[in-house]
Amino acid sequence: MIIKPENFYLTAGEGQGEYPLIAFDNALRDAGISDYNLVKVSSILPEGVKKREKVDIPKGSILFIAYASIAEKEGLITAACSVAVPQKEGAIGMIMEFSGNVPLKEAEEKVREMVETAMRKRDILIKEILVKSKSTIAKKYSCVIAGCCLW
Repeated sequence: MIIKPENFYLTAGEGQGEYPLIAFDNALRDAGISDYNLVKVSSILPEGVKKREKVDIPKGSILFIAYASIAEKEGLITAACSVAVPQKEGAIGMIMEFSGNVPLKEAEEKVREMVETAMRKRDILIKEILVKSKSTIAKKYSCVIAGCCLW
């Protein structure tokens, strides 16, 4: 069986909790994707996918996602995800993610540079680059996530 997504949703969220996994779940809730079974994928944006403003499949469904996350008890944490949409219809795009203890602007610059590099190496011209990110100062356990959902 071949699965080719038709839609994508770029999102980011943050959450806190008494445990790292609860912080992660709360970050997923903030990102609007906590009620799905996430399957991590690599960073190809399938040709012809449509940008959506939210995930609109039944709760509990499998949802593919390229994402980065980080959970810490203290300090600055940031996650960012970028999508390069190709100029030419029928071409693939790229998704790049990053997380770390860096300022928001630095994370956004990294993911933007990564998608530009990946597209250039494939000789694919870029129509637009989209970026979503979250940054917070960790309290308790805190988590940030940024990703691109595909369905």
